[in-house]
Amino acid sequence: MGTLISSQETHACMHTDATYLLHLLHHVKPTGISGRVRLQKVVYILKEGLAVPFATKFNRKKYGPFSEDLMDIIAKLKFEGFIEEERVGAQYVYKITKDGKRFYEENVVNKLDPRIIKRIDSVADELMKTRVGYLTGLAYALEEVTK
Repeated sequence: MGTLISSQETHACMHTDATYLLHLLHHVKPTGISGRVRLQKVVYILKEGLAVPFATKFNRKKYGPFSEDLMDIIAKLKFEGFIEEERVGAQYVYKITKDGKRFYEENVVNKLDPRIIKRIDSVADELMKTRVGYLTGLAYALEEVTK
């Protein structure tokens, strides 16, 4: 499996989508993000509704926009030890790890565009509290508007 981090250079060359995802998980700690559907919809809403520059491509699926690219990034972040995926009941919960937090604070936070960070931070907590069904409806609406 390829990594998001170059072995030749510092961790600063991490893929941009991974850095924004790490920021999101750092912001919502310690609760993390509950559910794969929620994670997918939150990233889609940030990308299409708030112009957070995620490069991940989304396709329409049964539960709204879904990105295989995003799942690959999550797998790589897990492999690097920066996030964890824990099964809690019927859902998966995504959290930043201690190593991920340290990496984020030492290598990522100062390299991100503060305007983008402000956009993420302005809605992240609210998106975590919003029912998944509503997020899915919002994602469908954004999908229609951005066609």
